[in-house]
Amino acid sequence: MTTGGDRVVVVAGLYDSGSGAGAVLDLDYGRHKHLQLHGDTATLGLLQTHFACGGDEQRTKAAWTTLAPQNTVITKTLAGPYLQQLLQDNGHEAVLVENYFPSEIPKLDAYLKSGQYPTVVVSTSFFYLTSQLRAVLTHIRQTLPRAFIIVGGMLIWKTYKCLLAISETDEYCAETCKAIREREPTSRMYAPLLDDGTRRLADAFIVNKQGETALLSLLKARTEGRDWRNLDSIAYSTEDDTLHINKVVEEPYHSPSCDWLRCTHPGATPFEGFYPVYAGQGCNFACAFCDYCVVFPQVRLDSPERIVEKVATVPLVNGFRRVYFTNDNIFQTKNQGMQICKALAEADLKLQWMAETFGVPSPPQ
Repeated sequence: MTTGGDRVVVVAGLYDSGSGAGAVLDLDYGRHKHLQLHGDTATLGLLQTHFACGGDEQRTKAAWTTLAPQNTVITKTLAGPYLQQLLQDNGHEAVLVENYFPSEIPKLDAYLKSGQYPTVVVSTSFFYLTSQLRAVLTHIRQTLPRAFIIVGGMLIWKTYKCLLAISETDEYCAETCKAIREREPTSRMYAPLLDDGTRRLADAFIVNKQGETALLSLLKARTEGRDWRNLDSIAYSTEDDTLHINKVVEEPYHSPSCDWLRCTHPGATPFEGFYPVYAGQGCNFACAFCDYCVVFPQVRLDSPERIVEKVATVPLVNGFRRVYFTNDNIFQTKNQGMQICKALAEADLKLQWMAETFGVPSPPQ
């Protein structure tokens, strides 16, 4: 870490309120995260099995009991390791709590109680509900009351986009939240910036589709003792307890990259699941049920050569590199898909890979 850098705990990845989580259990997660079918999560695989069995519940359950373990794929998440390396490469000391699981909470508590990490950065890219974020922020605030908590990621960006869309304006104003809450009473369930209780738990929000520049500028201002409240793409609660959002300035597109070899510790048990690789953003198909085309209206794709470079950092485990491409839709065109597959084949990376295309996860190849 260079002189003057901050000491940061990065909290990212998946939220889990599973059984045994005790005080951090958030029951809204279980009630609202998933649609149910025959008592199980209505995944695409289960729906396909349901229709193949003619809608018969008993036949579906019997078939799914056999198929479900085969269709379960274990993956890492990208946001946490990427943010950790971004902060480290810019002079900050950053430690990572990769998932907010009951098994990870002692690790988080140890960092907070050590007194060595005054700043906490929370990525919401894999949080789906305000109640999930509120549970995490409450836990952090209770454990380290004086922590400076920064929240960013997709849930915050989607909230901002919703604020503009519902209010039918191009710019946020203080009256927008009040008007939307009155018009859409359930909006706070999915939009944390609209929930006063959640908003008050954080010190600052990063409101940007990218956000790296805003985050680094905020940390730099704090370490230099400067006022950060005038920075672009920052939101915070004012003294009169209203949400203030500074001018949101579009940042240059940057394709997130994580060097997975840096995350591999000598002597650690090898991770045998799939590593995420970010190879592009956006989707050409404007499906009515999907928000990709709204959140990322411009399609951006990494070159085949850059994709090969990213995949090469994934460690070989049992003879294979296992990769999950995180693109909203990896094959935008047939020609582009052929170029990617050709480059990966020619690189001979001993690759097993998964991806999403037309919204349907492909099986490992």
